[in-house]
Amino acid sequence: MIVPVPAEGLPVGTAIPATTVSARDEEMFMRFGAKAASEGYSRFERIMPPGFPLLPSQPVYRFRKAEPASGTSLFQLGPSIFSANTAPPYRSWEAFHPVVRMGVSMLLDSLDESDKAQPFGAASLRYIDAFRSELTEGDSPLDFLTKKLGFDIGLPHVIESEADPGSPIKPLLKFTIPLAARSVMELTAGEGVVGKDEALIMETTVIAPGPIHMDVDAVMSILDEAHNIIRRVFVEMTQPIAHLMQPTGGGAP
Repeated sequence: MIVPVPAEGLPVGTAIPATTVSARDEEMFMRFGAKAASEGYSRFERIMPPGFPLLPSQPVYRFRKAEPASGTSLFQLGPSIFSANTAPPYRSWEAFHPVVRMGVSMLLDSLDESDKAQPFGAASLRYIDAFRSELTEGDSPLDFLTKKLGFDIGLPHVIESEADPGSPIKPLLKFTIPLAARSVMELTAGEGVVGKDEALIMETTVIAPGPIHMDVDAVMSILDEAHNIIRRVFVEMTQPIAHLMQPTGGGAP
């Protein structure tokens, strides 16, 4: 889940040059770090070395709990970017929601007053789902996508005739789907590895464009709606394998 901090409005497709961390940025990062430490996120690491050029939306610091456990959360912060993340096993949005809200609140409290006058540039919510062998039941990635998840895809006959019949075709899909209120869903799916296990990886992101009011309730309302969209899509798509999954009490995702 990503909540970018204020950024100037730029036309779509405008190239954004690499930047560096300013002293003003560093002061804001330290203010956030102090607030995060008071909430138990006292382990922090600098991801990018001082003075190193940054790509757009590149986090600089990562904040973790002092004694991270399975399923723990973390925050990442950089110039014009903030994210709240949770590691597997993910329980539910209801369980993660308070963590996200706390992170956004700490971010707002850490900003300079002049920055608070600007709206957020955008907000997005991202889920990464892995379908291992116990869910694919031996289907190839292409068969699983078409037979179980409902993707209506195929190859021209001439390509299939050239393919090795003894080797599975490995798909890599990417879709950009416009939604209501100018939001966009980005969905990618393809073969990957989770730990030591091969899996079909599906990444679903809903992006809400700005301007977004500098207010915790305004941000969380947008993320709640993004979650509702992703959940509806996931539940409907995975109906054929629902009996194989073990959803949490809060629902999945």
